[in-house]
Amino acid sequence: MDRTNGIGLADVLMQLKLTNRLLAAQLRGRMSQQELVMLLASTGASHQDIAEVLGTTAPTVSNALVRTRKRGKVASPRPRARTPQRDKGQE
Repeated sequence: MDRTNGIGLADVLMQLKLTNRLLAAQLRGRMSQQELVMLLASTGASHQDIAEVLGTTAPTVSNALVRTRKRGKVASPRPRARTPQRDKGQE
């Protein structure tokens, strides 16, 4: 990797995390923390990553997702793969 510009992967990662926090800060006034947790979980982010962006803890994120699932709202961290359905006439 060419490092002539002095920017490494760690620098890019730090900038991405900062950007995520700024975007989440803008949404906090419009969305509840639980809604933000659901939104970020839908991207496949880990509980720890979501906690860092929202300024909370991973157990708090986990609890928010459990409460959401109990209420019947889908907040799956990763979309589930579809399984092919067989035609009832075929066997």
